Amino acid sequence: MKKIIFLILMMSSMNALAIDVTMSIASDGLGTPTIVGATNLPDGIELSATVVQMGSKNIASYVAMVYGTVKHGRFYFGPFSDDGMVLNIAPYAVDISMVHPRLQPNETWPIIGRDGEKLEGPLVENCVIGGHIIGYKKTFQLVDGINPRSTD
Repeated sequence: MKKIIFLILMMSSMNALAIDVTMSIASDGLGTPTIVGATNLPDGIELSATVVQMGSKNIASYVAMVYGTVKHGRFYFGPFSDDGMVLNIAPYAVDISMVHPRLQPNETWPIIGRDGEKLEGPLVENCVIGGHIIGYKKTFQLVDGINPRSTD
């Protein structure tokens, strides 16, 4: 009986240790936008951001990919530009992804799991090479080359 109670307690505490991942992003409002984000992922988590402007016939006319690190629940990407010039007035898609858990700093594994098994919530995705990663997508519109407007 003690073993059964112990197993039940262990299983329930395993769920309590899971992290329901949250994330939000916004642009700073410049024609060379910086993406600013907040998350409950632990410090040291490596993220990537891909920014895409879709042109005519659904062909990307601008693509940029950068990496950043979560620090104090925040992350920053950018500024994004077109060879130093402001971006075109157009809609842009931003895709924030977490680098695979096994490539994250070892000190993050107690929180996220070595394969991301402690990550939960609607942002969690199965990775094609196994484990779980985070995927967050949002669009924004540069209205006048200076001020963005979220289209979500």
